[in-house]
Amino acid sequence: MLIGLCATIFYIYLLKKQVEVKVNELNIEKEQYPEIYNALNSVTFSSFGKKIKDGESLVVYIGRPSCSDCTTFEPELIKMINEKKLNDRVLYLNVSELKKDKGLWAKYVENYELPYTPTLAAFREGKVENQVSWTPEKGSDLKAFENFLDAL
Repeated sequence: MLIGLCATIFYIYLLKKQVEVKVNELNIEKEQYPEIYNALNSVTFSSFGKKIKDGESLVVYIGRPSCSDCTTFEPELIKMINEKKLNDRVLYLNVSELKKDKGLWAKYVENYELPYTPTLAAFREGKVENQVSWTPEKGSDLKAFENFLDAL
């Protein structure tokens, strides 16, 4: 009887530890999940390319979780987008995987002339109509990004 009770207590202890490990894993995943996905609809790179090829008019925020300037900038962008109620007007394009492949990245930059992240770009008839980007010289000019959003 005592052995059975000890075994049950030990089993409960092991289950509790497993739950704690899972909770920690979920918390880590949550911290790594960019908040931008909660503010904007995302578009895959292939879907983005098709929309541009089809001549759709669209506004895209181009960023990547591996970009420290993007992760610093995004809370301000989210705030501006929420205040201006533009959540349904701006799409998010995560170029993280694209950036890892130098050849694909070079082709992307050549095709769209958007070499930096973070970037907001408006496309019309397959071409960049307007854009505002982080630059090595100026960083992310929040006022320029806000003016871009105000013009939508």
